[in-house]
Amino acid sequence: MTRKTVHEHIDAHLSEHIERIREYIRQPSISQTGEGIREGVELLAKYYRDLGCSEVEIVETDGHPGVFAYYDAGAPRTIVNYAMYDVQPADPAEWTHPPFEATIAPAGPHPKAVYGRGAWFTKGPYRAFLNSLESIIAVEGTLPVNVYFIAEGEEEIASPNFAQIAERYRDRLSKADAALTLGGAQDASGRVSMFLGNKGFVYFDLVSSADGEGHGPLDAPVHDSLQGIVGTPAWRLAGALSTLVDGVSGEVLIKDFTENVRALSDADDELLKRLHEQLSAGEFSRGFPNLGGDGRINGFADGLGEMDALRRYTATPTFNLNGVRGGYTGPGTVNFAVPTELIATIDCRLVPDMEPDEFLEKLRNHLDSHGYQDIEIRTRSQYTWAKTDADEDVVRACVRAYEDMGAEVLVWPSKGTSGPWWVLNRLLGLPTVKEGGLGHGGGFHAPDEFFVLESDGTVAGLAECEKSHVDILYSFGNYPNDY
Repeated sequence: MTRKTVHEHIDAHLSEHIERIREYIRQPSISQTGEGIREGVELLAKYYRDLGCSEVEIVETDGHPGVFAYYDAGAPRTIVNYAMYDVQPADPAEWTHPPFEATIAPAGPHPKAVYGRGAWFTKGPYRAFLNSLESIIAVEGTLPVNVYFIAEGEEEIASPNFAQIAERYRDRLSKADAALTLGGAQDASGRVSMFLGNKGFVYFDLVSSADGEGHGPLDAPVHDSLQGIVGTPAWRLAGALSTLVDGVSGEVLIKDFTENVRALSDADDELLKRLHEQLSAGEFSRGFPNLGGDGRINGFADGLGEMDALRRYTATPTFNLNGVRGGYTGPGTVNFAVPTELIATIDCRLVPDMEPDEFLEKLRNHLDSHGYQDIEIRTRSQYTWAKTDADEDVVRACVRAYEDMGAEVLVWPSKGTSGPWWVLNRLLGLPTVKEGGLGHGGGFHAPDEFFVLESDGTVAGLAECEKSHVDILYSFGNYPNDY
């Protein structure tokens, strides 16, 4: 049996696979500062060449470069595989293990893990995926699917130029059968989560400043005794914010804000009912800790029950005020001043079929119609949404593989977060599975980030992680036939 032989190859070469992971983690590639970006993209391109890709190209963009590569296996099916090679900054003073040394040490109950920035998100799991491909090729001589690799170096700064890479090869990429990205998707209990979509995203500032029409001082703060005759950006901003959301009910007051919200389908509601059966009472009471609640949520807003919380999380837009800044808020009473500018930072998560540009137009019209033409909207970043049906072959093939592994899988119709997956799903028109594979880690965007290499048996170690990638690829390559 081919898969069994590949599994044996992974076991026999595990120490080499660990060193490749460590090599990748040791290379800084920080998109916010640019540190190590060129070296990082060249290293990833080298990995694709080492794999045997017939085409490998570093793709320049308006920002950091990406990579396009193609492995022609002569197989009936083709996938597009997404990767990000950039990572968040890391302050060594906050780390027990230096962030770019790829130290191997225990992690909680797990006897062996590799520590470093990107160890979990996403260099460790992604290099594990490439390890699994190398093992398949070593045993079989080729892969069970053809693979287009498309990688970017700006995911940590909202992927402003990823679409440029995809557009360059759009005619070819759009002919693939699916987009499939594998890494590690186990929570601490060993369950696997699959997300069949994500929300769109608009991140913006509302800026209230002097506009020459009596709404504040023009060049510098003035003494507060003049407030009655000069006006103030602070009250302008407060007034504008009060028109956007009902402070009691939380209802968004923008005209037609929800007019295009797609109703939850019967199939997706069935997925949520299944999730309700799988999730524990503790997970609900602590506000979905595995989705970012981290146990800091004590009950749901508006007295929501568990099913309604699941529905709202997956299928309802959000309007979140991150914070307001400007003016003086320090100690004492020495700075009596009318500030020149105040800024509110807001993010909105948009569901199918809401689009960022349409939302921004409605927001502009709302502010203008309420007399706040002077309030400026400064868009920081935006994504549109992505959505894949549960009956797509790539989804069914992944679920089949997990079940054969004996892993419990949680299939979410969508995730509340956002990302560049719209490029694969909407721009290229591909059914998309964006998270998959056994494997576990921790410290996402935090000090002492780690990826489990050898576990206590609750989650997969590296060998089991790589074997799961093998099985999923064979499952999809042969679906619906046996693999």
